[in-house]
Amino acid sequence: DSGRQLSASQPISAVFDGATSTTWILRLLASFMTRHQPTRERFAICLAMLQERHFAAAESVVMNTVEKDAWCFRLLEYCCRMTDRPRDAAIAAEQATLTVGPGSSAKGPGVAVAGKLPTTKTAGVGAAPGSVELVFQLAMHLGFEPVDWKAASLMAARLAGQYPDDPLLLMLHGGMIWLQGKLSDAEKPLDRAMFRDGRDGRAAPWLFEVYLRQKKDTLANFVWEKAEAEFDSRMTAADGVLIEVAKKVRPN
Repeated sequence: DSGRQLSASQPISAVFDGATSTTWILRLLASFMTRHQPTRERFAICLAMLQERHFAAAESVVMNTVEKDAWCFRLLEYCCRMTDRPRDAAIAAEQATLTVGPGSSAKGPGVAVAGKLPTTKTAGVGAAPGSVELVFQLAMHLGFEPVDWKAASLMAARLAGQYPDDPLLLMLHGGMIWLQGKLSDAEKPLDRAMFRDGRDGRAAPWLFEVYLRQKKDTLANFVWEKAEAEFDSRMTAADGVLIEVAKKVRPN
């Protein structure tokens, strides 16, 4: 319904009540950090709080996690760094290294290996060990620095070209194009992302929305039906968490 109420010139964030222009990137990142829905929701809330610079609140979310995995300690390390606590950051970094294992969401099935936590700069982003790190760096850059969407779009296009079979980077590239209002140009990378993502099909909601905004109802219905029939991540649950996250982290 949101797609029918919005014009093509509005940014992606307008789809979500109260969301910032980077919350959708953080939602994507959280989905890639873990496939476990409650943990994914918790990470999404924490990342959105980090993007809003609510470091104490973000740290509280992580600290209240019953079973801490490597990603929890990575997030704690980042909170400590941003609040000038190098000793605590070092302890969290050590714990992150110790807890990485086959069952950890920082290094689990289908999830890129976690490297060092990114800085707020995007310099050297091409040297990152996996696509999760690339998106994390980009999200932190957009959240804490003046937004240069042209530079961000060029970076996303370059990374998608370097890794043409990586569904996450293809989705990021398509999302950046969508953010500029170039809906028809966003179709191809989002379509490729959806079909290269196995049974996850995480680009399906975005591709559906892009088609719907252009009144391509037949194609939109095709994507919806395909997602319902074939993908583990259903359309109805794909973005619902983001709306609640946005409402929780925005100041009253």
